[in-house]
Amino acid sequence: MHTKRPVTTSAPPSTPSPSLCLPAKANYDFPGNAISYVSSRQFKDCCAECTSTYGCNFYVWTDYNSGTGWLKSKQGSDKVLSFGSRAAFAPGGGVAPTCSPVEVNTDYAGVDIVGVAGPLDTCCDACKANYKCNAYSWFNGVCYLKGKRHGASPNSHVQTARVYKCAAPQVNTDYVGNDIGSVVAEAAEDCCAVCRSTAKCKAYSYAQGVCYLKSAKGVTKSNGGVTSASPTPLLAVDLRQTIKWFSSRHLFALMRRVDLSICDTTGSMGTYLPALKASLRQVFLVAKLLFHGRLMVHIVSYKDYCDANGLLSTVSRRTSRNDAIVKFVDDLKPTGGGDFPEAVKTALNHVIMTVDDIRSTVSATSRALVFLYTDAPPHHQTTRSNNQSREIEAIQDNPKYRGGHDWFQLQRTLQDLGIPVYTFHSPTRDYLSPSFYGAMGPTVILPQLSSTIITEATMGLLLQLMAQTFEVTIGSNFARSSFTHKGEPFDQSFSAQDETDIPPASSLVVTNETFVFAPLEWMKVDLNGLLPLFGRDADFRNLVMKTFEVIFRPENVLSVTYNPIFGKLWRLCCRQRLDPRLDDLTAKLSQCVPMLTGGAKVQVSEWLEESYNDSQRIRDAIANAAPLGPCFTLDIGHLSMSKASIRSLARAPQPGVLEGVQNILARLQYHQFPPAYSDKEDDDLTHLPLSLSNEDLFSFLPHLMFPGTTLSQRGAALVALVCCLSNHIHLINRAAEYLTLIQGTWLPFDYAVEFPEIFSAEFIQLLYRGQAYLTPFEQQVYRQLFVVHRLRLAATKDVDVVVGYTPQKDSLWPDRKARCHTCGYDTSLSLMVSPTLCAMCVTYGDDAPTLQANTVVSGNESHIVECHDCHGIYA
Repeated sequence: MHTKRPVTTSAPPSTPSPSLCLPAKANYDFPGNAISYVSSRQFKDCCAECTSTYGCNFYVWTDYNSGTGWLKSKQGSDKVLSFGSRAAFAPGGGVAPTCSPVEVNTDYAGVDIVGVAGPLDTCCDACKANYKCNAYSWFNGVCYLKGKRHGASPNSHVQTARVYKCAAPQVNTDYVGNDIGSVVAEAAEDCCAVCRSTAKCKAYSYAQGVCYLKSAKGVTKSNGGVTSASPTPLLAVDLRQTIKWFSSRHLFALMRRVDLSICDTTGSMGTYLPALKASLRQVFLVAKLLFHGRLMVHIVSYKDYCDANGLLSTVSRRTSRNDAIVKFVDDLKPTGGGDFPEAVKTALNHVIMTVDDIRSTVSATSRALVFLYTDAPPHHQTTRSNNQSREIEAIQDNPKYRGGHDWFQLQRTLQDLGIPVYTFHSPTRDYLSPSFYGAMGPTVILPQLSSTIITEATMGLLLQLMAQTFEVTIGSNFARSSFTHKGEPFDQSFSAQDETDIPPASSLVVTNETFVFAPLEWMKVDLNGLLPLFGRDADFRNLVMKTFEVIFRPENVLSVTYNPIFGKLWRLCCRQRLDPRLDDLTAKLSQCVPMLTGGAKVQVSEWLEESYNDSQRIRDAIANAAPLGPCFTLDIGHLSMSKASIRSLARAPQPGVLEGVQNILARLQYHQFPPAYSDKEDDDLTHLPLSLSNEDLFSFLPHLMFPGTTLSQRGAALVALVCCLSNHIHLINRAAEYLTLIQGTWLPFDYAVEFPEIFSAEFIQLLYRGQAYLTPFEQQVYRQLFVVHRLRLAATKDVDVVVGYTPQKDSLWPDRKARCHTCGYDTSLSLMVSPTLCAMCVTYGDDAPTLQANTVVSGNESHIVECHDCHGIYA
């Protein structure tokens, strides 16, 4: 049975004008209440996005990732300073995702995303909450979420439905042009899923069984038989409030994973354990960031059956806090053991029992993997242990230990459960012990037992399982060891009836291969998703800050150098200049690096430099901006500017830096089409399309000289200002547009202490010259500051002064006089307090005439004197 075509609704209202959205205070973000986020080059575009998104009443635009609009259900009560951010209220509206009527006894073929346990009536909400989901099939208590409705076929006990996530269809309306492809579909509503899963598809028109996918809505025209619509952003509400069985962490990852780390703490691990403990602490910290809380760590510490103080000790993140796990690791001690082999089989059975318990009580779809740190083999007839029979008896007596005591039965049980095992073995002269673990899974024989080596090996494996790139650092000569027996692989694919068929170690050939591991599908994650999470999730932002606080120590800092995402997160932290924790973190890092030596110091320094590399952001922006049209290239020639100098532009626009910027601008070359040599995939992409937004264009200009280098909003604004002041032939108009757009948002006068650079002499001089692009208030500030700046410059200047004469009391000098109407004497104007009253009368009253009679000089001459205090001249 196939879905009946739903009744279409009337066309939605036309795109709202930005004037319908009321701006809120600039330079602030309002955390919380987020329902979605969209790529939006300019603030003005967010109005239409919000009003067309169901539940959106407020939005914030930031310059993150070349412009992002954060759509919110309401304005939050808290606000955080975020320079360049702009917010506005929008009239509520949008179209809610809708679920079609359920089709009974019908299944949709393939296109599965994930299975979510729950009754049928929860499938609709689960699909709405999953961005990739556009349909679902329900069977036996599980909602199978699907990318689209496809291949409907009869299937008993299966119930299905489409989930429509586009604007209301516009019937008899065609979107003209902008075609990027076409796909056959049964109904117009099926085009929605196809468009949402197709890169660059922003709209579609459906006619005669074909979806015509389009890069933009464009011009509309009346056309009978054609139905058109455009996708709307997903409503990603906090599902903790509406669907109890669906954790909020599913917004970042659909399923929780189980990570089981096993370490041997017997007496023979005396040199291994201290380094392992330091490594585990680092890995825990970093894994919290990488997995955003979805990695459930279990540690199983095992000894042997001769130990009276407990064979196994365990701790689990599912039942304990992170600090309890760290304490557990700190308390591990290398005691016990006795002989060479250890109770590894018991530990692996405990892992199997734990996974069985989780899958039966928590989540039937949970995943697990094992990291095994060891220096000894399991009990086996070839390893000659007195404790082998005791372990066999103990395993047989425990009905939950269904892996058994046979090595190959354990191998098969773990494989049936889908639990891969990865072993890190201590250095060894022979391969008896490592060969056992080769049959369980990939094995790494560590070259030495240091926390640096163990951490790098563990992080390298973890990152590769997540489908992340990893390069072994110079000097870390560890490898993946593979074993062969008579030319056949002796690994997890090796099958034997029981462990008595294990070939002797002397018959195995060992090959050290490149340290490369295949990713696990259920471990794959897009780490770039952590970057927007930093901006909108205060809890995650706090986690990042707290993690760096612990990691920025000489013994821990190398753990963040193995993936560039940590560098990007550190750059985001550096933008939080009003956060008092930033000063502490910066101080910790600056104190930490000098304490490192040799390769470690170089590694951290290179990581810091690479953290500035914005190549991927630049490539994404270029890919979305018609890269084959007109563009700029740079004739580098003899330019001698450094990366550090150009990055300092926003903080201190020194004359030398401004001169360097002007030289770069003078060497820009315009091309109608990109030169053939500039179409590359590596970091030396040497052209910038003119179709980039103004924000991106001025931010990316340094990339032409230093690949991957970008400027902050303030740096980009200063470059635009230089373009205006120098009347740049290609960029003056776009620079003026950009400065007008961000006017009033990029000069934080309210935070003079935190941002002193905007009051530096260099800033004042440049902004005074470019005050035409400032707000009236900013103009007034910089005019006054410019006057003060000039006065300060003049304070140290030598001034030629012509000094007047020095009067002598016994000499007569020409003078001008007026008659006082009170005493009747002609008095020097220097002693007249008004045109008709002299100072003698004011001071001495009735005695003035007598005093005047004794001192009067007739005519137009007087005895002139100088005051010792004020140096005034008077008679």
